[in-house]
Amino acid sequence: MKRTTIYAMLFSLKGLKIAGIILSLMCCILVTVVNSDTIFLNNGGKLKCKEVIQGENNVICKFDQSQLMVKKEKIKEIKTEDTTELYENVSAKNQADDQSKTAGAESKLSSPEDAAQRIQTLETRYANDKTQVSKNFLAHGYNSEANTQYTNKNYKKSVEYLLKLEKLVPNSPETKLKLAYCYFMLSDLFLAEHYGKTARTLDQNYAEAYFLLGEIFYRQNNLNDARYEWENGLKLQPNPEYEKKLDKLNKELKLSNEHLKTNSYHFKINFDGDALNSNLTNAIINILEDQFKELSITLNYYPVEPITVIFYSNQDFREITKGPYWSAGVYDGKIRIPAKNIKITRELTPVLKHELVHALVSKKTNYNAPAWLEEGLADLLDGEQASFSQNLLQLPSLTDFPESFASFNSVEAKLLYEKSLSFMNFLQEQYGTWKILILLDELGDGKNIADAFQSAFMQSLSEVEQQWMARILEKQ
Repeated sequence: MKRTTIYAMLFSLKGLKIAGIILSLMCCILVTVVNSDTIFLNNGGKLKCKEVIQGENNVICKFDQSQLMVKKEKIKEIKTEDTTELYENVSAKNQADDQSKTAGAESKLSSPEDAAQRIQTLETRYANDKTQVSKNFLAHGYNSEANTQYTNKNYKKSVEYLLKLEKLVPNSPETKLKLAYCYFMLSDLFLAEHYGKTARTLDQNYAEAYFLLGEIFYRQNNLNDARYEWENGLKLQPNPEYEKKLDKLNKELKLSNEHLKTNSYHFKINFDGDALNSNLTNAIINILEDQFKELSITLNYYPVEPITVIFYSNQDFREITKGPYWSAGVYDGKIRIPAKNIKITRELTPVLKHELVHALVSKKTNYNAPAWLEEGLADLLDGEQASFSQNLLQLPSLTDFPESFASFNSVEAKLLYEKSLSFMNFLQEQYGTWKILILLDELGDGKNIADAFQSAFMQSLSEVEQQWMARILEKQ
């Protein structure tokens, strides 16, 4: 079953935000460098500046050999050179058209090629002119590109810019925390913890560092450490979301203290001794390790961190997961299984395998795969037989498919699972497993499902779905 996003988007980088807090590298600098060169005054005059620096109440206009300070209250606006040319030389009627063209040109600057060129220009400027101004420009450029890449879910590229920013400004807690968030999203919990702790050390009142460290420890099932971090974060900054998480964690911690525990090379196992006979744990571990070996090869993915698997009583499972009654398991960063009266049978292996596929696919795609892909691939790999019923044609298109199947009743959910499996079966038969792996890699690089599918299959998702529908009709 597809996990519900427990941390959703903890790190929002629209503008310069991390989890609701404005984070700008420039926050500790008294002036902000503005890439503009003409100041328009309220009295109708204007100043052509080589460089403009804004302070709290004043603006400094730098010329070749001198500078002039102007109070902000006397300034009407500041324009770049290109905009000034338009303002001075075109009529009011044509100005709107030219400004629209300028806006269109600026929108094209977000391409990777333009971004790389812009950063290279800033790096060259700083290499030739080691001033605080050029350093600030370069730092802002790194920060801006890191934000853009994170928003686009390209966490690896975001890390590249952040590491450059860290080298330029080594003691910024904001940069350390951004790195921690990126590594967390890349499922590299070791480096996420390292940078999270470094951010907290640099600023012990940094609530977001505590919240993220709590997420890291929670993912590792280190519940006491997670509680410590969240409690301290909430002392610094009230946060209703983390208050709820802490409440859930305390319930889990109570159960965990009552659970028995064992480990294997790739798994941490917690289980309710009353619900699961301890004599069965070795057999379960053997199943998990065998399936891990098979699936990691099939999916070409080998996670470093061990995967937590928790076996609950049926009642505890429903209370902790809030999952539907028909669910045989949940993956939400941990594999959770209701274990009452569980036995080593042929039915158990597919359940464990299904949830293990979720764990591996979620980590491989950095939690960027849609529900139909995860569920269809999990059913495909655990051996479910695909359906080709015409009833599947009545379901929504995959572009409009639900983000989760958990809110549907068993009959409705069964149809959603069947379409997901049928489509994934079609992809495997028509295009091969290797194409599906390319799709997962594209999603892992941060592309949305439409772009990732187009890159992997050289056709749109809608076009291939039409092919699948034709196949359904052929089989009738």
